[in-house]
Amino acid sequence: MLRTFISRNLVWPFLLSAIVSTAGLLAAPATPVQTSFDGGESTTEVDGFPGKPGEGWASPWMLTPAGTPAKVTVTSASPLGDKTGPYLNVEFKAHTAGQTAMAVSREVDINVADVSKPYKISFSYRPDVAMEGPNDMWFMAGSSVGGSPGTGPRCTWMIRGSKTVWYLGNGDRKGGATWERSEMTCVPGKVYHFVVLVDPGTESWKVEVKTDEARIESATLGFRESRQDGGKFLYFGVATGETEVNAGFSFDSLSV
Repeated sequence: MLRTFISRNLVWPFLLSAIVSTAGLLAAPATPVQTSFDGGESTTEVDGFPGKPGEGWASPWMLTPAGTPAKVTVTSASPLGDKTGPYLNVEFKAHTAGQTAMAVSREVDINVADVSKPYKISFSYRPDVAMEGPNDMWFMAGSSVGGSPGTGPRCTWMIRGSKTVWYLGNGDRKGGATWERSEMTCVPGKVYHFVVLVDPGTESWKVEVKTDEARIESATLGFRESRQDGGKFLYFGVATGETEVNAGFSFDSLSV
């Protein structure tokens, strides 16, 4: 059973600072690797979509698998939380038979961000469309391989949202994992602020999730894959058993 803590009207920055300090997990580098999509829809701006390598990113954003039918836009129509300005909106409409996961992904430049040491990943996220299939889910994960979306055995940390609640992957560091039910509901249209704390030395991770009404902190969880880094590929996607799907999400303010 996952140990969680929920409260209302907490002073988030103060508590997060205390949690990171007491957990012994280090903050990101002095100049973190960031994405806020201020470059718009562009192939020449690092902070755009798909963007280009640079400023701590080893690749542009990629649709995986290649050729995935999707509509990806940088928009300011409905900002996530208090931040105004652009964010990335992703819509998946269909996929080929047998393909169960689709995502946008990006590779972190490990020469800039040392993912072999404790670090954190923060981002704001909103599931935008309620999916109807019994096995449909939103997911985000760190992985050691590119071009392979999902929450498979090459992942380190992994999170997924069903139609009702968020689940956290507790890996056995041998390729296996169980999904721990959190006490944070997963509601389409609601904005969630995630801070993933990654400790490669112990092959473990934990997460804090905050909304306007509540906050949870997970227990320490294990990597799915045994690695001395947290996985340099970041995935944000959906998984479904249907060939016709209406699935979408938005995210912003990604920092490593």
